[in-house]
Amino acid sequence: ARRAGVSRSTVADFEREARRPLARNLEAMRRCFEAHGIVFLPDGVRRAKGCPDKG
Repeated sequence: ARRAGVSRSTVADFEREARRPLARNLEAMRRCFEAHGIVFLPDGVRRAKGCPDKG
């Protein structure tokens, strides 16, 4: 949440499917994941080549 610049409750609500985040928050989370090596695909996600397991 901190790295994406959104509140912890935004992430928690999204994870438990309590509500859909505002478009700007969803975009911020997506950008954060992509900046840390996550690739979004039509059928799921994967780590980018060379992306460490942790970090």
